[in-house]
Amino acid sequence: MFMIAEINVKNYIVALAVGLAAFFIDISAVRFETLNGQPNCDYIDAVAMLVGFGLLAFGFNQLKIRPVNPAYMLLSVGIAGLGIVHLLRSVGYITGPCA
Repeated sequence: MFMIAEINVKNYIVALAVGLAAFFIDISAVRFETLNGQPNCDYIDAVAMLVGFGLLAFGFNQLKIRPVNPAYMLLSVGIAGLGIVHLLRSVGYITGPCA
């Protein structure tokens, strides 16, 4: 069931700050190897993965409580999109040594 709740702007500010800070914090593991002459690269960034899941959950949760103002709805979708970007970064699809 959907419910209309009071919007707390501080939560959005914190989510955006964490999402932007995660671009600069990097705790990653990289492994390069060659198998039968073919180069292989494995990459994972733990911070980007955790922040990505958190932002995705936050964005969808804010959409679930149905913000009345369309600007907050758009901001929730943007935060969820930022979470998807971080998830793609965490496995090296967007950035990283294997991209």
